[in-house]
Parts: sequence; C-alpha cells; structure tokens
Amino acid sequence: MSLKISGGVYKNRRLKTPKGKTTRPTSELVRAALFNIIQSQIEEANFLDLFAGTGAMGLEALSRGAKHATFIESDKAALKTLHENIALLDVKEKTTVIPGNVLVHLKKLTTKFDLIFMDPPYGLKNKGELICVTLLHQIDTHAILKAHGLVFVEEDQRAEEIPKTVLNCLEWINSRKYGSSTLHQFAAEIS
Repeated sequence: MSLKISGGVYKNRRLKTPKGKTTRPTSELVRAALFNIIQSQIEEANFLDLFAGTGAMGLEALSRGAKHATFIESDKAALKTLHENIALLDVKEKTTVIPGNVLVHLKKLTTKFDLIFMDPPYGLKNKGELICVTLLHQIDTHAILKAHGLVFVEEDQRAEEIPKTVLNCLEWINSRKYGSSTLHQFAAEIS
C-alpha cells in the first residue's frame, strides 16, 4: 500500500507500511479532513496518536507544524514500521514512541496534549464496550487534554454509541462520514 504525507514540510514524502492486514492506515481522505479541521490549532501543538500504526497521523501533524508527537502502538510489525518512518523523516527528537497496550499506557501519561487522535481496529471491544469509548472515559478522567484541546476518534460508520457517550470534561462536537469511516470530534469543555 502506498502512503504519503499530504501537506506541510514533508508533503509527498512516502511512508512505509507493514506487510499484511493487521495495520489499517487512516485513509488519505480522513487525514486530509482532520487536518483541514485542525489547521488553525496544529502549529506548535502536542499531538497524541493512539493505535499509531505507521505513524502517518502524528507524522503528518509534525509536517504541518506540531511541536511534538507521541505514539502508542502494540503491534510489533507496526512499531518497526513506525520507527522506520520516523527515521525516514529524521524527526526522532520531536517524537516519543510508547510500545504496548493503549489502555495501560494512556493511564500513565503525565503530558497534556492539544490534539488526540485514536484509530483502533474497527469494532474492537474492551469488556463489552467499544475500546474507543473506554479510552474517551480515560481521557476524560485523567485530564491529559489541554483547555481548548480536541479529541478525534476514527471508527466504523456503524459505531453510533460514540457520540452518545456521557463524559464530564469532554463535549461531543460532531461526527462526519468519509467512505466506510466516521470521524467523531470531541472538545475539552471550557468551565
């Protein structure tokens, strides 16, 4: 599969993808849509990429002016590819890679982020609920999102419970459909 950065200083640079079907990179359509939405907030942002896979989202964020990207990924082939892509763009000093389970490592983060993106395997569940719903609750209670920060969740079109998730500090903004994916947007509530 061919994957390239769509904008910024690394525009048109090709990224590696792991062999097989265990990693499903975010489509160029969804990436372009997300970066159009956040274009005024990406400059100097601290970006968190959950289920990072190839790292395309976080690397695109760096290309468009983010200060730092943190990646959490558990799949060994994806992690190898992620490290290769970081080396290809020579951005190691602007990245943190955390290998392992997102549910475990998200709770341990002490950094605050301006932008958080999660793209779990579609339909992945944790104790009967979609894992992205579990993670939204973790983000909500662990206060790792800065004021005015945004969270984006990419999920299958059928994941209708995501916008209905009851949260204390995060507010659902909207859901947009792109092909077989839906991009859900949440914002830190301003008190």
